[in-house]
Amino acid sequence: MTDHLREKQKIIDAMAEVAGLTTLSEDIKAFENARVIVSGAGYKHANGAYTFDGFFNGVPKYSFTTTIVSDEKEEEMKLTLFRCRLRSGQLNWYLSQMHPSQPGTEKDVDYYLIKSPSVTPPVKGNWSTTGKGENPPPSVLCKDIPSGIFDGKEQDFDIPPAPQASVGRSYSGTNNFPPDFSSDADDTTSHIQEESNPNDNEFNVI
Repeated sequence: MTDHLREKQKIIDAMAEVAGLTTLSEDIKAFENARVIVSGAGYKHANGAYTFDGFFNGVPKYSFTTTIVSDEKEEEMKLTLFRCRLRSGQLNWYLSQMHPSQPGTEKDVDYYLIKSPSVTPPVKGNWSTTGKGENPPPSVLCKDIPSGIFDGKEQDFDIPPAPQASVGRSYSGTNNFPPDFSSDADDTTSHIQEESNPNDNEFNVI
């Protein structure tokens, strides 16, 4: 996390303490053991154990780093499960390589998706192959994801365009969210561009 985001987190924690609420730091700590197991994907590199890796649109995202061979050289590839709101209002979960500076746009490399408003990666329903994904689509299993933190009903949330830079909380009945951040990436909340996603024929990604 960058210094800028650490400062945001400190502000949120201080506000939560004054209000007598659980701090963002405590919420993040609760996700230390959270795992999302992806298996059975035709694109073999997508299979693995995804761990908590910050937030996108105020919802926890999960990442997995694997090694691929390209031009006879080994390279690391980071894949991420994240939820994205489209301009239509539709909420989709994607399994993608997120672009480092413009996540949630056509610059992402998408492999699989599922339409769902869930605040955790959907384990029911059918994921679909998209972009560079290969059939069959994966099965998803969530392990040790804490409940009661980001599990409010969708209508309780007012989610702004992605990635948003609000410095608030993400609780049922509130309109505030934690800062979007990755555990090992620079802050990218200030220069997102709205672009269409070629993998979504009906909608444009925000």
